[in-house]
Amino acid sequence: MPKFYRHWNHRIGLEVLKINHAMKYGPNATEAQKVHMNAELSKYIDDCYDKEKELKLNDVYVTDHSEVEQKYLSSGDDEDEDFYNYQKSLEEYNNDESSNAVFSNKKAIYEKGSLMQKIMDPFAESIRDEEGSIVYTVEDKELSSYKLDDDAFMKAQFELQKTKAEVWDVDEEDEDAFRLAML
Repeated sequence: MPKFYRHWNHRIGLEVLKINHAMKYGPNATEAQKVHMNAELSKYIDDCYDKEKELKLNDVYVTDHSEVEQKYLSSGDDEDEDFYNYQKSLEEYNNDESSNAVFSNKKAIYEKGSLMQKIMDPFAESIRDEEGSIVYTVEDKELSSYKLDDDAFMKAQFELQKTKAEVWDVDEEDEDAFRLAML
């Protein structure tokens, strides 16, 4: 309905313009007056089309595509300073372009392969590659606790896993027997 009323008002304006021309110039207008009337009518119609185009763009917004600065709420100057220091160290870390940038900024505290190293400092002495991925080199001494080179231990583990793979003899249609076997 709003579009219908808008178009109807455009039409009323056009009819008013035509009535004004008829009253002002009469039925016997000269060629110069006809050109002037034609120009006025064309301008009015073009203005109506322009208004319709503008209305189609009412919900379109133009931005400068710049990032809006984020605002943060803090509880005091100490928190502001901590956040600033964190942002600064994060920028330094991300801007480090060296290919051998150490991921862990400290030397290994615990012996490599020890339980404490695995728990407390799992990426000890690791580096970042050019894409920023952490590269950690596993050494033989780290795998020694798994006894991978002991054939007798590995055979015993294999036999243990084979005994755990027992077959359950359960009736397919008896759901309770299956549940009890699972339990």
